[in-house]
Formats: sequence, C-alpha cells, structure tokens
Amino acid sequence: MYKKGDFVSVFSLQSFFDGGFLYDESAIVKQDQYGKSVIIMVVRNIGGRYRVDYSYEVYAEQLKLIKSFESFDKRTKNKINKIFDSLKNQYEVSNESQDKIELDASKVITALCRKYTL
Repeated sequence: MYKKGDFVSVFSLQSFFDGGFLYDESAIVKQDQYGKSVIIMVVRNIGGRYRVDYSYEVYAEQLKLIKSFESFDKRTKNKINKIFDSLKNQYEVSNESQDKIELDASKVITALCRKYTL
C-alpha cells in the first residue's frame, strides 16, 4: 500500500488533457492508497508546457516505489509536507501564488528524481 509522500515512478498509458503518456516518470503520492487506485502529483507536458498535475490517478500496479516517505530525512519530509500544506488553499489564492506552489512542487519532484533515480 502506498502512503502519502512516497516517492514513486509511474508508468501510465493514460493521456488526458493533451498530457501524453508517462513512462518511468517520478511522482509523489498525494494521499494514502485506498483500494486499487492511487492519486499522485506528477510533472506532465500539458499542451506543450510542463505543469504539475496534482491529482493524476493510476492503479497501484502502474507504480514502483523508489523511496518511502518514512525513510526520507527530516529536511526532505518538511519540503514535501510544505507542498501538501500549500495545496490545501491552492484554489483560494491568486494566480501568482498558484504558480509559486506549482514551481515549488516541480522543484521538489525534480530534486528527488535527480537524487534517487539518476
């Protein structure tokens, strides 16, 4: 079972909103797994622009655990938790603030990818 904050690799043939397929892309689990599907945050090419998709749903079989949230150091856990905290109010803030939330999430996902998959 995947837990919120786990760092995973996703393989998905789904292609919504001109986002393209995902092959071995890094992602963070957004909420604990309930049932067969898992909701993740993943950087996707949407309409020619790389954006963070905060609610991409896949089956657990389409994921591979890279590192569990519990095994991260305190600093990394704080960075991931900061993203989750900022998402709570994401629809109530200005467009500039939403862009900052997205940029911060993208930076964390990219940094985790470089550290654990390269």
